Order: sequence, then C-alpha cells, then structure tokens
Amino acid sequence: MKRQRLLSLPAMTFTAAVLLSLLSLLLLVRYGNAAAFFVPAAVLAVPILGWRLLSNPVPVLMLFLLLIVNLDFVKLGEPGGVRLTADILTSSALLYALMVRTAMQKRAIWKDGVEKAYLTYVIVTFISVLISVSVVFSFKNWMRDLEYLMLLYFITGLDLDLKDRKRLVAAILLSSLIPSFTALLGQAFNISMFYGVASPVGADEMVARVQGTLGYPGTLGHYASLIALLALGMVIDGRWYPRRFLVPLLVLNLTILYLTFARTGWLEFIVGAPILIWIMGQRKKLLIGLPFTILAIPVLLPTFLARWGSALGTQNNSFLWRLGLWAFALTKFPQRPIFGSGPDTFNKYVLFDGGFNAHNTWIKLLIEQGAVGFLAFVILMITVGRRLHRNLKLAGRRPDPLVAATYATWVSFMVGSMGGDPFELPVVTVYFWVLTSLVVGMSGKETAARETPAPNRTPPEASRPPAL
Repeated sequence: MKRQRLLSLPAMTFTAAVLLSLLSLLLLVRYGNAAAFFVPAAVLAVPILGWRLLSNPVPVLMLFLLLIVNLDFVKLGEPGGVRLTADILTSSALLYALMVRTAMQKRAIWKDGVEKAYLTYVIVTFISVLISVSVVFSFKNWMRDLEYLMLLYFITGLDLDLKDRKRLVAAILLSSLIPSFTALLGQAFNISMFYGVASPVGADEMVARVQGTLGYPGTLGHYASLIALLALGMVIDGRWYPRRFLVPLLVLNLTILYLTFARTGWLEFIVGAPILIWIMGQRKKLLIGLPFTILAIPVLLPTFLARWGSALGTQNNSFLWRLGLWAFALTKFPQRPIFGSGPDTFNKYVLFDGGFNAHNTWIKLLIEQGAVGFLAFVILMITVGRRLHRNLKLAGRRPDPLVAATYATWVSFMVGSMGGDPFELPVVTVYFWVLTSLVVGMSGKETAARETPAPNRTPPEASRPPAL
C-alpha cells in the first residue's frame, strides 16, 4: 500500500483555498469591501489559467473575453485615488503570461506592419509617461496599450484554424449577455448600480440611462455598438452561427444601445451598419430599406430624435459645451507640445469646468501625448485601416463576416472618435484589438476559400473507393 504524499496537489489546493478564504474574511472586515470574497478564486485561478495559456491558449482567451467586460465593475481602493479594479489585476496577470508565451514562440519579432506601428506608438507613449504630470496614472494607462500590443502579437502568432476563430468570436458575442441583462434589471427594478446618470432628451425632460456593469452609459453605448455590428455581420452572412441565436442577440444589443441614450454609440452604429451591409453585398436591400428606416425612426423612437435635439438646445447645448472644452484644451497644447502632459492626465491637466474627459480622441492625444504621440497614433490607425481593407479585397465578392464587421467597426470608431474616445475605454478597446488581431493573423482569400465550397467539385469522401 502506497503512503499518500503530504504535499499532493489536491492537498495543497485545499490548504491554499482555506488560507485564502481566511484572508478574504480579514480583508472584508478591514475594508468592508465585498470584492475581498473574490480573492481566493482569483489567486487560485491565475496560476492555473496562466499554465493553460502556455499550453492551450484558446479556452483561456475565451474565458478572458467572456468576463473581462464586467471586471471593471469590481473596484478596490478609495474613490479619488489610483483605484485598482479586477480588470486591471486580471489584465496584468494575462500580460505576464503573454510575455512568457511570446518569449517561447519561434517567430520573427514585429514582422507585421500593424505590429510595428503599434510598437512605435507604445514607445512614444512611454516617453510621455516618463515626463508626465502624473506618472502613476500615466503608467497605468500605458500598461493597457502594452497589453493590447502583446495580445496583437500573441494572437497573430497563433496557428488558429476557422474553428478557433469561431470560438473566440462567439466568446466576444456572448460577453454582452451579463452587461445587457444587468442593464435591463437596473431599469426594471431601478437598481442604481446598473442604472446610470440622467440626461436631457428635450427642453424639460430627463431620462435615466442604463449602464449595466460598465460604470457609465456612454461606455456601454460604445461596447453595444461594437457587439451589434459584429452580430449584424454574422446574421447577414449566416455561415458561422445559426441565425436563430444571432437575431435575438442582435435585438438585445440594439435595445441596450438605445437605452444608453449615448449619442456617440448611436452614431457609430448608424455609420457602421450601412457600410457593413454594403460591403457584404446586400446593396439592393440597403437602398430599399434605408429610406423606410429613416421614416420609421420618428414614429417608433420619438425619444431618439429628442435626445439629438438636446445637443443643440438652448439650455443644455452639449455641442457648444464641447466646443468650449476643446478650445480651452488647445490653449494648453503650447505648454507641452512635443510629448504632452502624459496619458490619462487630461481631466486634471486641462481641468475644464471641474474636470471632464476630452470627448474627442484627437484633442486628447494632442494634449496628453503631444505632436509626436498624435502622429504615431494617426499612423497606427491608417495602418490598421489599410490592412483591414486589404483583407476585404482578398476575400473577393463574398467577404468574411469577421473581416467585414471589424472593418465597419474601425470606420465607425473613426467617426465616433470625433465626439468621444472609444479607443480609451478598456472594455471596448480590448475587443477591438482582439478582432483586429484575428483579422491580421489570417488571409481573407484563404478564409473565403475555406468558407465557400468550390462549385462542381466532388467531395473528398465521394472520390474514395468504398470500404470493404
């Protein structure tokens, strides 16, 4: 009879779970933060998922994509300070594992144009961090870009087949369920943590806007627009997933997008959807359906027009407010014109009307990263756009739905960046860069060949002699 080892893996796991559970109780008593209950699961999950990422990364990436959108909801630390979130902790662990896995990959470093452009941007941004007016805030923001760069390099280096891409895209689509249902619960039962700020929709009317687990309605608007465009591309194509699942998911995300009353998110979908329908070959349906859609909106969604009207109203004119914010921000540019004030310092450095976000990607870049960082990001976006457009051309007359949806999302974000900053929101940006990585890592022509069977070709099984 063999004697059981004292330090067996089950015994060590059980002991660690007990000790970490006691630690979580102590943290709960000390700080009064329910997030402490997640400590045991997180500490145990990090080494396990890290090892799986090294050996079989696709399931770990799926889990990451399913949950990461919600993890900013769990906050640690005091308001007003440098607050840690479960999102930051999870991303930091993932970044470390990605660095280890990347070091193990046998491939040329930064051989792709998108990777080179992003690496240049990260280097330039790091210089801005070093001379930032708030190094701690800037470094935290810079780490996110480093994470996206590592994800880009890591995913493009994986030997993913069509099945793997379908699994990862499915994880992105399903990630919208928790934010969407919590947003609906917040509205149905008036749960303040899921129900966001009230905003004007007319001269005297205010409406509460859903936010789900994303912390702000505008963030949920950007995210819901991205998911809706991806789902719409898959519905039009119909080859990746059954439409009986895709259509309800698309309707759910469009409903949530509407209830956010986020004009920038609305604008992104309004711009991206026709482009997506057009490039996927449904041009006749677009030309016929677009006029009816425009006529139906005032009848079916009267609050939609009222929300746009509030942007130009006499009392709550958000357009004039933005112009004032941008004009005031540009007066700060000559003080640090080369490398700027540092990433994530706009609110405190500009300090307009008590401190607000820039509501514009490009002005934010000019102020925070100066002319050099601004130019580096412009080159990065041009490189990404050209690469996505090239993959569309390679796909031929029936483009891959993933390529088409990612391209439409890129265009919509370019438009949305003029009135918001979708590239600065982690729960939105991480999905954009994962989609871009999946497209960069494949050839549109090869994907089209895999998806569309060649006509009049005998299947391999039919060409074989019958088994005896």
